[in-house]
Amino acid sequence: MDFQYVNGKPSGWHEKKLRKDGWRWVNTNSIGPTTQAGTHGSTHAPDRLEPHSHHSLNTHLVVQGDLTIKEHRGRSTDPKDSVYATISSHGGYPEHFVKPQVKYSATSKAGCTFVEGHRSLSPSTAERFMARGALRATESNGDYDFAPYQDTIRSWLRSAKFNPRGKARPCCEYCGQLPILEYAIAPRSDLERWMQEGIAKWFENEWRKSSC
Repeated sequence: MDFQYVNGKPSGWHEKKLRKDGWRWVNTNSIGPTTQAGTHGSTHAPDRLEPHSHHSLNTHLVVQGDLTIKEHRGRSTDPKDSVYATISSHGGYPEHFVKPQVKYSATSKAGCTFVEGHRSLSPSTAERFMARGALRATESNGDYDFAPYQDTIRSWLRSAKFNPRGKARPCCEYCGQLPILEYAIAPRSDLERWMQEGIAKWFENEWRKSSC
């Protein structure tokens, strides 16, 4: 089992730049100008990145516009929160690293197109990139057609509790090992067991390659 870019590789100069710099998983995203009320309609791009965090070290490469990133170190109104801006100007393409498990949000004055990059792929990021049409799940040797299962795999990934240090097959309940993927709901019955095990093993291998 494998996750691959739909076009076989990242698209565009900026995505390729991040890949060359060591960010293995990249995708272009956009937000509109941030308003006080917020824009969340289905016909509009969101006007901000809501507070969230990632398991992997991640970065933002501004392609066009401006992006202000805020780290949340406690309550969202905490005056100790750090605020910094990455703004594209004079043809520059600044980028910013966000450490694993650090909660942050982002806003923009004029709107922003940026490439997000991740050192390692988590289930939630895999699901998000699949929803955007950037990634697809495939069978490693090409002997099996995963096309009919893309939506099912996305649903399965959304329900997962991710333990980056876990195992695809923990040895026993007494040794302290955790499964790398746990589920808030029962796995879909139409996703065959070997597929479930293959996905879990893929994430175990992915997170053994990097400590972040």
